Amino acid sequence: MLKRILILLMMIISLPSFATDVTGGETCDTDVLNTDTGPVNLRAEFEPEVINLKWYNGNNQITVPTASNSCTYDTPISLPANPVKPGYKFKGWKVFTGIPIEYLQSNGNEIQYIDTGIPGDNDNYNIIVDFMINQNPVNPYTTYVFYTPGPANSNVWRIIITNTYRLLFYTNTHSTYPRSGNGCNSGGVALNERTVVSVNYNNATINGVQNNYCSYDIGQPNNSTIRLFSPDKHSIRIYSFKIYDNGTLIRDMVPVKDLSGVACMYDKVSGQFFYNSGTGNFVAGPDL
Repeated sequence: MLKRILILLMMIISLPSFATDVTGGETCDTDVLNTDTGPVNLRAEFEPEVINLKWYNGNNQITVPTASNSCTYDTPISLPANPVKPGYKFKGWKVFTGIPIEYLQSNGNEIQYIDTGIPGDNDNYNIIVDFMINQNPVNPYTTYVFYTPGPANSNVWRIIITNTYRLLFYTNTHSTYPRSGNGCNSGGVALNERTVVSVNYNNATINGVQNNYCSYDIGQPNNSTIRLFSPDKHSIRIYSFKIYDNGTLIRDMVPVKDLSGVACMYDKVSGQFFYNSGTGNFVAGPDL
């Protein structure tokens, strides 16, 4: 029995996968903890006991002497008195996830990008991006709205902006990508015109208009993560960015300023802020 306990403890400490909602009612058999869903490995998970609170009226942080500035995990929060604004009805308090801004813009003078953390090698993605081109392409074949970095002979998710403002749609699926030419239509945009593109394998729309494709093999799959903006010095605005994996929303990114006023993207799925991994600072659009 002691030997089995020691083996189980070693499994708990060494293995990273875990099961949730495990209670003491499961049976221990053949050195593995068994549940209704089969053998699992365990890892202890914790929540902070004390959470710091900050209070905002609109976009401005305020001091609320009647409310607590911290709370204990899983206990009620002490709310301040309802604020009053002439001509308005108070709707309630909400969790603050940054100051929403209209767009996030690369400055055009430095290489700036955001790593979404989502690997590009997937057959099932549908990517939807709301953007605007603010600057004539310097190099039309490295001016992207989003991209996966990698060698020339690997597949990539990306939208390329050409010097004639045509959009070339590349996907990372089945070793093929849609392209223009040979009677195919790549679709186009205009400078300083807001555009919404929805693209998946061999299928894309530009502002709701379907586009036609020709496709051919381009090499090996690319496991790099998908990045926003361009691997070149170029000015692009992004208003929102979403990735669906086989119909499940896995990234829902919107531009914000964080609590320190830094312009970045906030993902509503993971609850994380995503910052510039290049140089300099993004340009923040107007507060919403």
